[in-house]
Amino acid sequence: MVLLNIGGNDLLRGFKGSGAKGLVKQFSNLKKIYRKNLLEIYQHLRSLNEKLLIVQNNLYNSMKKEVQYFGFTNLLFRMWNSAIGEEGIIISRTEPMGKNPSIWLDSIHPNEEGYKMMHELLLKTLASTGISIPAREAATPIRHS
Repeated sequence: MVLLNIGGNDLLRGFKGSGAKGLVKQFSNLKKIYRKNLLEIYQHLRSLNEKLLIVQNNLYNSMKKEVQYFGFTNLLFRMWNSAIGEEGIIISRTEPMGKNPSIWLDSIHPNEEGYKMMHELLLKTLASTGISIPAREAATPIRHS
């Protein structure tokens, strides 16, 4: 199994390079390039192992609801996420992460609790497709005398 969590930097670069207006102007082109890159990545991974299970996280909106552009970014993320996937690709929906302000290391990246939530969402997604991952046994702590 390969888990892909990609695409956010493409959007971020577009925003940092030319702001919100510039991002809107170049959004369609950025999304086309992203889609082309995704298809090449899927093809390359399958060329390495045709039985490979590919799971891709969609992008989440980590912006706080109080921020001016929250509604706009929600729309952008929905449109961006429509570029993800093709037949045989499992999409793990990570939108619930954006509703939990305590899971962010910074404005974009999850903290340890955020990654735990991402893991739980992944397991839920896999279970919904009939794939179960056995839980690992808890590690035995090392005791020092």
